[in-house]
Amino acid sequence: AKIGGIVAPPPKKAAQNPAPSALAEVQHYMVDFTINGSELRFLPLENSKYRNTLTLMATSFNREGRMLTGVSSLGTRELPAAEFAKIAEGRFGVQSEIDVPLEATSIRLGLQDQMSNRLGTVEIPLPVPPDPELQGAAKSSLPPIEPE
Repeated sequence: AKIGGIVAPPPKKAAQNPAPSALAEVQHYMVDFTINGSELRFLPLENSKYRNTLTLMATSFNREGRMLTGVSSLGTRELPAAEFAKIAEGRFGVQSEIDVPLEATSIRLGLQDQMSNRLGTVEIPLPVPPDPELQGAAKSSLPPIEPE
């Protein structure tokens, strides 16, 4: 998996799991998971489509290694035969967005193929520098408003 760019608006407040009423400052991350299509298992269906189910996971840790947040999401795709053939020969991408407390010093990303039960993880030190390409896009302004 590879981590994608970061669009870094000012930190915002988000509720955390331990105390729903507590607020913490967070950094918003956009993560691109890219997998070789040949490493995924797809099940053929009777309707000539192919199904795969992936679990995306993200966990953040503080300086002492204590877990601060953890999220996971499950996604299923059914692909037509032509699209499946392209993915099997190339790459398959999935995107996820997460909010991580500013006090986090690392994030662990995981991806599990539910069809084969294969799992991969990577730990990344924080903060991740913003992607210059995405940051430029976020700074582009709208055309000026014409006076009436």
